[in-house]
Amino acid sequence: MKNNIVLIMSTLGFGGAERVAVSFCNWIAKNTNDKVTILKFDNNESAYELDDKVAVINFENNSNNRIMAIINRYKFCKKNLKKLNANLVFAMFYQTELYAFFSKPHNCKVIGSERCNVLELSRLKRNLTYYAAKKCDGFIFQTEGIKKTFPIKVQKNSIVISNAISNKKVYDIDVHNKENVITAMGRLNSQKGFDTLIKAFSIVNKKNSSYILKIFGDGPDRNILQNLIDSLGLHDYVQLCGAKNDAISDIANSKIFVLSSRYEGMPNALIEAMAAGTACISTDCKFGPSELIDDGKNGLLIPVDDAETLAEKILFLIENDSVRENMEKEAMKIRNKLDANTIYKKYYDYFMGVKNEK
Repeated sequence: MKNNIVLIMSTLGFGGAERVAVSFCNWIAKNTNDKVTILKFDNNESAYELDDKVAVINFENNSNNRIMAIINRYKFCKKNLKKLNANLVFAMFYQTELYAFFSKPHNCKVIGSERCNVLELSRLKRNLTYYAAKKCDGFIFQTEGIKKTFPIKVQKNSIVISNAISNKKVYDIDVHNKENVITAMGRLNSQKGFDTLIKAFSIVNKKNSSYILKIFGDGPDRNILQNLIDSLGLHDYVQLCGAKNDAISDIANSKIFVLSSRYEGMPNALIEAMAAGTACISTDCKFGPSELIDDGKNGLLIPVDDAETLAEKILFLIENDSVRENMEKEAMKIRNKLDANTIYKKYYDYFMGVKNEK
């Protein structure tokens, strides 16, 4: 029987959740006969390439009234889910999960997923997240750690599936001569801890000025970070490169990748950097990195907000080429573990299991 699968998204801009959504839809389009549609709450183009078989229906709210905006989104979802005869709806984050639950047709199942560390949310948002998750017929977590932070009812109806390597460019990379570059990638906000990374790099720079730091991503803290770079006299050594579709090529050509986050869900940037064969240093934040990195083998873990230890580990990899090169080889083994076809087949099988539950 052909399924009508619908994803509800706020947007399809740059971001881990958006990349997962697009990649999963593309997998469904290429590997099944099911119809897959994305409902989204803006009319911007997708930041990631969508298969021609994936339909996208946009809704741009014209109301400045917050209550009316919510009502209009609800009507948009209800109308289109009925028209599409949806029998499976996938939503990430509590907002879209609630729209899915309240607007779904009869006999339609809703599967939710949380992509962040809910312990870092405000009490109101955390409670809304738990409430929305309870309304879902199934739930996908990225890590065991995040799963344990949710109510027992949600845990019982859930599965843990790690993020896939969704960026195909990773597999085309063949680097022989890496550059003296340290890379990082993510939204320029407090969560990603780029201020700590820049401070750590300042320590490194005083001992070894042959390296530069490239940070890929955009966000509200760009000016704050640029001011920090300038105040430390690093304007010739640190580049805020903005968001780039092909940033993975720069990461693959760099000798070290750093994830300096204060908290995470499951960091796609770290997964891609490892798969690209770059030696990685990551904070041991909640949640995700410790489920990807075996400390000292395929990467290094450090405490959160510890600029001195981060600088020490960067210098260690700079000064020990053989250790770094071995980490690169070990890190690349993640390609087999998190192969997109394997991961999205798990997603799909779980969807079918939830759909067939009475």
